[in-house]
Amino acid sequence: MTAVVTAKGAERWKQGHPWIYRSDVADEPGKEPGILRVTDRRSRFLGQALYSPKSEIRLRLLTRGEEPVDAAWWGERISAAARQRAGIEASAWRAVHAEGDGLPSLVVDKYGPWVVAQLLSAGLERARDDVLAGIRTALTPEGILLRNDAGVRRHEGLPLEVTLAYGEVPEVVEVVEDGVKYRAAPWSGQKTGAFLDQRENRALVARHTRPGGRALDLFTYHGSFALHLARAAADVIAVDQSAEALARGADNARLNGIGNIAWREANAFDLLRELEQRKERFDTIVLDPPAFAKTKDTVARAVAGYKEINLRAMRILAPQGVLFTCSCSYHVSRDVFQAMLADAARDSGRRLQLLAVRGAAGDHPELVNVPETGYLKGALLRAVDKHVKRCPHLPCHRGVGDLLQDVVRLGEQDEAGVGPRRVEPLGIRHGHLHVCFPLHEQDRLAHGPDRDGGIERREGTHERLVHRHEEHGELRRHVRRLLSL
Repeated sequence: MTAVVTAKGAERWKQGHPWIYRSDVADEPGKEPGILRVTDRRSRFLGQALYSPKSEIRLRLLTRGEEPVDAAWWGERISAAARQRAGIEASAWRAVHAEGDGLPSLVVDKYGPWVVAQLLSAGLERARDDVLAGIRTALTPEGILLRNDAGVRRHEGLPLEVTLAYGEVPEVVEVVEDGVKYRAAPWSGQKTGAFLDQRENRALVARHTRPGGRALDLFTYHGSFALHLARAAADVIAVDQSAEALARGADNARLNGIGNIAWREANAFDLLRELEQRKERFDTIVLDPPAFAKTKDTVARAVAGYKEINLRAMRILAPQGVLFTCSCSYHVSRDVFQAMLADAARDSGRRLQLLAVRGAAGDHPELVNVPETGYLKGALLRAVDKHVKRCPHLPCHRGVGDLLQDVVRLGEQDEAGVGPRRVEPLGIRHGHLHVCFPLHEQDRLAHGPDRDGGIERREGTHERLVHRHEEHGELRRHVRRLLSL
């Protein structure tokens, strides 16, 4: 079988990206997936690729040569990738990272003597027998489990399934990582059973954890970060919404003989607000949330979510404390993520030193000209200021009714800050309520009372602090009476 691609498609391969999209395929061989030859319109051979007739990503480059792509070929390529992982001091690691290792849509993770793999395209699925034979040759596992339940397979017209392909693979596997033990769940856990991509980041945060301090691990899942923090911190709070995940985390703590972790079932957003209100402080904080942006259309909402949890985490970070924060949303780029962190830092009023810019562990290689391989981005930050005592503030992202009720509550005070941007005060003077709410310099607006002495409606790029004030006349009159005292 042969596929013919346009000049644009050929140029994409020439520039080093392995994908060619449906719109750049000039002539398709049919509706059956598999491995086929690819040429340009002048019949010049370009390479061999995985072909997925139902996917927007029609072709994934395997090789520029014309050699047979058989079981021996797969075995050699998988062996070459595994050799690059020599020296990893962990019993679980990624042997093949799809496009990052030149084997698109193939993921192979090693859990001790067992392998958990994912075949994520229709073309690769058609080559399943050869791929499995290659895995057995290269890694000699006792068993191979196929975790083909990733949602991306739907775009390929493939079923979601978990299948034992060879030998036996246990339900639970004990993993040893940097001296910490935890139990992975190959059959039912996230990804292939554990978050192997954060291995090096867990060790990094552990090295920066303040001995004898307090630590907070949000979105803890099975507690992998919390276990590392607990070896240095006096006490750790590990938070997740899943009671089942927390139970597994507690089992992992017992496995290590660790007793200084409090496992708390809670919504991370709500808990951060509560901790801020109680003025609690932590020396080490980890934010490892799930992907907030599943599509391009949800990026703006995702960035707002990331900003909120980071802003609140910065506010409860102790002086000289460290915050490790990350995003696994591919659609949120590194530039956007770092801009969000800078924005949150400005709003928090904290001075945060960038200690490290992070990505996935080294066994998840990233190609600079294939941005899809760089889904995980993170940062390690240190608070280098003294914690500023905040005056009572009025939270943002609330309706004007709530705003005015807070003004009534704070009415006997001379001034109150308007959060999250604690740059200018909320002044009560001359019989008027002055709401000062600065944005970025380029978005700064003038603020002040409206003509009838009420609150003028102001809207900015990120926040709309005061909205629909005409519906709250009674509260406004209450405020005026209060201000006239």
